[in-house]
Amino acid sequence: MVESSNNSKQMNFPKWLVENLRLTVFTFPEDFSIDRSYWNDLFKQAAENRNVTSKLLRINEYGPFQNAMLSVASDPMRVDWIFSSNPIAQESPWSVIGPLESTLNSFQKLMKEWLSRPPRMKRLAFGAILRLPVDSHEMGSQTLSPYLKSLKLDSTNSRNVLYQINRIRKSNTINLSNFFINRLSRWLVEETLPIQIGIGLGNIQTIKSEKSFYCCRLDLDISTSEVFNDELPQDKIQDLFQELVVLGLEIVKEGDIP
Repeated sequence: MVESSNNSKQMNFPKWLVENLRLTVFTFPEDFSIDRSYWNDLFKQAAENRNVTSKLLRINEYGPFQNAMLSVASDPMRVDWIFSSNPIAQESPWSVIGPLESTLNSFQKLMKEWLSRPPRMKRLAFGAILRLPVDSHEMGSQTLSPYLKSLKLDSTNSRNVLYQINRIRKSNTINLSNFFINRLSRWLVEETLPIQIGIGLGNIQTIKSEKSFYCCRLDLDISTSEVFNDELPQDKIQDLFQELVVLGLEIVKEGDIP
């Protein structure tokens, strides 16, 4: 459980679980090549799976990484690295990889290695989907309250809690007047009712669980300014990625703050 506090900086770091982590690079279309393998650039070997759609100019490469799945999708406009759970190995009602701290450390280390020799880029983004299990809708609202200090949540009577906001910040890494960082966060309380599918002789049965599961969900999208269209300086890329991650973790720890 999260311990409430009037001082958000003293809030205990909660046990958020990671559904997925994402690094997105917005590239220059003229640099795209259908033969380029970002997976091979990082791992020095071919991906276990590689799908190329020539008409759409899209490449998907993916394979197992640690206890989860790693994929990289690229097209002329962007490159997306996504670290996600392996649904086959799931025992919880949600598809999660593991605790935030250890999962993020693994992803950060890997992405910083790739960003040591990155493609030319206009923008950079760090994303995450995080879950915090709770016992009920009421407990979910109570848990989110310390994070959403500008809202007054009625934890007893409220349902379908959903709050989204983008609070921009100046970057400490790139000091330009037209360069800022988007800090988009989306908070909600979710209810999940697991369904089992049974296949018998000539029929398919769906069996709903008698127990609902609840969680607080936090979606993060921390990205560089869309109004900045010049090439990002190569020598600043790793530091800029680190800044995006730190700003994301600040939201996880302290909630919706300016």
